[in-house]
Amino acid sequence: MEKSSKIDMSNIDEVRNSLVTKSLKVCIVGIGRIGLPTALSFAQAGLQTIGADINEKLVDSINAGNFPLKDEPGYEDIFNSVRKNGNFSATTDINEAISKSNVILLSLPTPMDENNIPIYLALESVGKQLSQTLQSNSLVVVESTIEPGFIENVMIKRIEGDSGLHVGKNFTIGVCPENANPGEILHDFTGLPRLVGGMDEQTTKIIALIYDFVFSVELVTMPDCKTANAVKLTTNVFRDINIAFVNELSLMFEKLGIDTLKVLDAAKRKYNFQIHYPGAGVGGPCLPINSYQFLNTAKRIGSELNIVKYGRAINEKMPDHVVNLTLDGFKKCNKSIKDSTLLILGVSYKP
Repeated sequence: MEKSSKIDMSNIDEVRNSLVTKSLKVCIVGIGRIGLPTALSFAQAGLQTIGADINEKLVDSINAGNFPLKDEPGYEDIFNSVRKNGNFSATTDINEAISKSNVILLSLPTPMDENNIPIYLALESVGKQLSQTLQSNSLVVVESTIEPGFIENVMIKRIEGDSGLHVGKNFTIGVCPENANPGEILHDFTGLPRLVGGMDEQTTKIIALIYDFVFSVELVTMPDCKTANAVKLTTNVFRDINIAFVNELSLMFEKLGIDTLKVLDAAKRKYNFQIHYPGAGVGGPCLPINSYQFLNTAKRIGSELNIVKYGRAINEKMPDHVVNLTLDGFKKCNKSIKDSTLLILGVSYKP
């Protein structure tokens, strides 16, 4: 990708014109499960897009024409198309990719450590790189799921660093939290509303303008970054808590000899009952982490989220309960689990 033309990303008229002329250049840092489809969507919209990642094997494979996400319907055709027309390529040179772009999207992992503390090292590290390579008047958009206040309290400081950059003067920043389920990303990207929050009202409008150009979905504008991030976490933590509720009910119903599924099937007939099902905990890469992100925020500001804390404890003990049920079943059949072959149907959190 050639060096970007000078576009003031705080000027909505300049941004609108750059979309019409397709002169806006975009860099997505982190081209994994969500980042790569995001990059391909921007490239499909006609924008020069480069995906940057530290994974050399992934980048080499992509540039060789191998699409890595075979379980994402629709995106392999888009991948082949945008590579052919030159709108998309990948690189491991993150600094160069940033320096040639007007918009930098961050789609980086936010995992937990062994103590359930969220880790933002990838975002903070790229923030430091941005402080050295960001061209003047660029726009940074964080798509990663983060705690409310992370942009305001951490990310801006990392980008400003000791470089002399100042938010609002040399660059603008906002968030548009990703909102897609693995295996259904194209469907979700083209059908689900997106949250948008910026450092100020103008930045929010500009991010919304760009995402509307690419995705054409409903964009829900928030008053700031932290509110948008709070909404994203709230939707996921809501599910985690409700699953904990039905898990705890199922433990009680077991002792009462009541079929939990029959209870739920009848309960869902009431118009305002949102059904969730019990199981061996909560799987996937998002929900458990999101609850701990909220708990980490609460701890930082001296607040309490007891229902979230208790919900996590309930869901985390469910795998042991399933094991105990299995052991009890073997005892009732007078069989030894050590001498048996176990078939586990379903080892992923979704089909």
